[in-house]
Amino acid sequence: MKPYRVWLVDDDVDDVFLAKSAAKQLANRVDLASLSSGRELLQSIQEVDESEMPDLVLLDLNMPGLNGLQVLEQRRANLKKFVHVPMVVLSTADNSEQIKECYRLGASAYVVKPSEFEDFVVALGRIFDFWLLTNSRLSQSATS
Repeated sequence: MKPYRVWLVDDDVDDVFLAKSAAKQLANRVDLASLSSGRELLQSIQEVDESEMPDLVLLDLNMPGLNGLQVLEQRRANLKKFVHVPMVVLSTADNSEQIKECYRLGASAYVVKPSEFEDFVVALGRIFDFWLLTNSRLSQSATS
């Protein structure tokens, strides 16, 4: 079975390193690609072929330029071909108003980044288990 495609959108190189390290500990079932900004994500969505869409996007909120909330707004308004891809906000922010806003804008889930690496591995494992293995998704052909 080919690995699931996961896009991590985060400008913090330390968080990207931790996420890639955590993903490696979860076997070879995940191909984790990193994008450093919301703009890069939106550009990638426009350029990627439908068959190469990610199976999951992990989105940080606090990024310069186009932040995570703005990405969610753009996705909802303009990116219909991408709406079926689960987008999980993975952020250090634990603000209830911000969390509500993410859900209002269409986030699939909101997870506060654990501060300890071992906890981060567990959290990513749970995210991957649910969104990639347990949750039923539309097939690419059903979304066309």
